[in-house]
Amino acid sequence: MTRDDAIEEIREVRRAISAEFGHDTRALLDHYRELERRYADRLLGREPTAAGPGRPPAPTSAST
Repeated sequence: MTRDDAIEEIREVRRAISAEFGHDTRALLDHYRELERRYADRLLGREPTAAGPGRPPAPTSAST
């Protein structure tokens, strides 16, 4: 497998952010939630599906 420099850079940044919070998952998630709240006007939303998280949406009859 070839090394992807962009992916390695993303991983390095993720590790650094995690280290800032002592690798504490709860603290890290709280941080991300705060960023999400602070920048909510910049985020794209999506309509919730009846399938729920982690499940594929039901097929539609529009596929012809």
